[in-house]
Amino acid sequence: DFILRKGFSPARLLTLLPGSLKRTRVRVIPSLETVDSFEQEKAFQNVFDQVRGEWGRAREEVSQILTGYEGLNRNRYSRKMVPLWIQKMDVLLMDNEPNSFLFQGFDKFTSAGLSQGVKKDYAPPTHEFFVRCDALRKSFEELDQVFRTRFLGLKSRLLQEMEEELLRKKKELNLRSFDDLLSMLRDALQEPGGGDALAREIRAKYKAALVDEFQDTDEIQYSIFRDVFKEAENCVFYVGDP
Repeated sequence: DFILRKGFSPARLLTLLPGSLKRTRVRVIPSLETVDSFEQEKAFQNVFDQVRGEWGRAREEVSQILTGYEGLNRNRYSRKMVPLWIQKMDVLLMDNEPNSFLFQGFDKFTSAGLSQGVKKDYAPPTHEFFVRCDALRKSFEELDQVFRTRFLGLKSRLLQEMEEELLRKKKELNLRSFDDLLSMLRDALQEPGGGDALAREIRAKYKAALVDEFQDTDEIQYSIFRDVFKEAENCVFYVGDP
């Protein structure tokens, strides 16, 4: 549920496929496993509960500090904005189950935000609620990082399974695309033993080759020409856009 609220949904994963269907057998970097986020979610829930429990007692005091403390720089802590931040905190802490994001302006309640928002020679105001918010911010960052790692793992797994399923489906329907023919020829040329024999047969038929518009040649096509015409008695010319 957390990872879905973060926006890492099946629909978002599927947007990867249109640009990946032609890029089979590509090594995905980084190669990650789908990590479990249970511990980070549990820790975030615990800290959230602490912040939520403190808010009812601290709300009025925090509001007075943010609007009345003379050491706060009002360019950063505008009195007009404080009620809006208070309202956003109300909304964030309204439910028992936390959202997997923090609202814009949440850092105004943290020690880091307060330290950046004080006038020269003034110490930032202190309150137990600000300490709780520090802990929530830290827990959120840890949860956010594990979500991102998990989503990368899901993307890597999707691309791998997509390639396997696509190959299975094509074999079942007896289908081959132009890209499949190129990949099959490339693989055949790189097969131990048989690859050299196939290259010799092609060289015997084509003594020379000219590849025009070489700048548009992909890695698979280039590897085919490289493997076939690597012998000295054959010629290959690559013509690129100057």
